[in-house]
Amino acid sequence: MDKKLLFISNKKHVPLIDVIPGIILIFSCHKYLNSRLKEFRLSKNEYSGWKVFIVIGDPFLESEYSINDNLITIKCEDSYIHLTKKVIMAFKIILKLFYIKEGILRCGDDLIFNEKKLDFFLNKKNKADYMGVIASRNKTIKKGKNMFMVNYFNNHPNDLLEKINGINYTLEEMQQFNEVPNCNYAGGVVVYYSINSCNKLINHMENINWNVFTKNGKYGYPYIIEDIGLGFILNNENIYPVSYNLYSDNEYDKNNIISDAFAFHTNKYK
Repeated sequence: MDKKLLFISNKKHVPLIDVIPGIILIFSCHKYLNSRLKEFRLSKNEYSGWKVFIVIGDPFLESEYSINDNLITIKCEDSYIHLTKKVIMAFKIILKLFYIKEGILRCGDDLIFNEKKLDFFLNKKNKADYMGVIASRNKTIKKGKNMFMVNYFNNHPNDLLEKINGINYTLEEMQQFNEVPNCNYAGGVVVYYSINSCNKLINHMENINWNVFTKNGKYGYPYIIEDIGLGFILNNENIYPVSYNLYSDNEYDKNNIISDAFAFHTNKYK
């Protein structure tokens, strides 16, 4: 395959690498650079040809993104409520950087991995477009009351003061974000998205100008809770999650001896 040229943030043209099967993206933020990202790390930067990158956001970045070793900083707000935007924007950048045959594994930053089982999943043939731990199987999208994001900021009011988070609402104004779609989605800290799904997600966010505060008259605020937001977008494209236990929250399963899960979610630093 001929290599193509890619324009990247350091304003040099470099050859685009050859085809790879996929990418593992670990999403974090600036406030956890010296805690989660130091404590929970994969031992390698590549598994079965899948490259590993950590993603954080910085709305003041001069370029679309920057790369330092395997840390990608993207020009995006770094807050919890902007995570839908950060995840999908990272997908867009990754698809500029690499030819990917399969998809992207989206991971949180407080996971303990069983790397042998991770390799097993990565080598799994014929992965579905959208895979993970099913949080809701409601195929008819309905609006529901959901206080998750409101409660998060009630418990973390200082997040509103951090300029890098880019939130222009007071704590009182944040109380409005309490209605989201109830749809069929894969929830939690590890989800797999095919290239087809990634492109659908990117196109949708471009159509709403990447505004996570966009209100839908029928469904409330679809994009303020990331796993629901991505499920909502894919549901509207008739793409529904296929159940696969990519991770476990069960302390008993910490060593992933019995479960098919390749990651244990520590739920640390909440």
